[in-house]
Amino acid sequence: MGSLRARPGTFSPYGPLPLPVPLPEQVLTSEDLLRHVTESSRLPLPPRVFERSTGIVTRRVAATGARVLAGALDAPFIRGASPEPEAVHTASEHALHERITAGFADAEVPPLKHAPVDVELRDGDTLDGWTEPVRVLHVPGHTSGSIALHFTESSVLFSGDTIATEDGRAILGPFNLDRQQAIASFRRMAALDVEKVCVPHGLPLLENAGAVLRAATPENDWV
Repeated sequence: MGSLRARPGTFSPYGPLPLPVPLPEQVLTSEDLLRHVTESSRLPLPPRVFERSTGIVTRRVAATGARVLAGALDAPFIRGASPEPEAVHTASEHALHERITAGFADAEVPPLKHAPVDVELRDGDTLDGWTEPVRVLHVPGHTSGSIALHFTESSVLFSGDTIATEDGRAILGPFNLDRQQAIASFRRMAALDVEKVCVPHGLPLLENAGAVLRAATPENDWV
């Protein structure tokens, strides 16, 4: 996986997301991420946030030598070989999106930059050489190539943008290319036997995450 550089207060679609650790900047390997989520009651969240389009990935690669792994169907957009399709917003998502983009100037969001993709991932792939084998799930809907990573031995799921959390609940992530497809992907992940789920937006689910996912009603979110 290489390294992820986490910075507290990173701008996100839901506002600043402070890290729950008092570190101004921390390099996280896949081992660090898994150890924190399996052994700690709090997860130091790496920043997610428009990383494909802000050049953060490119800077990380230059600084750390990390490889870029991405869903195969998203790779052309990340590389800049194809124009990225626009999400289809519900009315409530549109209002949220307007508030977010209005704050881009104040947040000093950099202009669009694309990044290389070293490895294209597909459903059923296994990532070896990590702390344990990691199963790749293709979970389309948010984007055509959205993926999730399932640490099967540790019962940990990194869901990607399909799942977010709010007040201890799991909700459908907003701004999807195909809402019905995203809901189906949400349900697919809810059927997994997982104890912990790490999401890009909101706090991680650190106990009985599978039950929380199955109790969710993504069909009713953002309507």
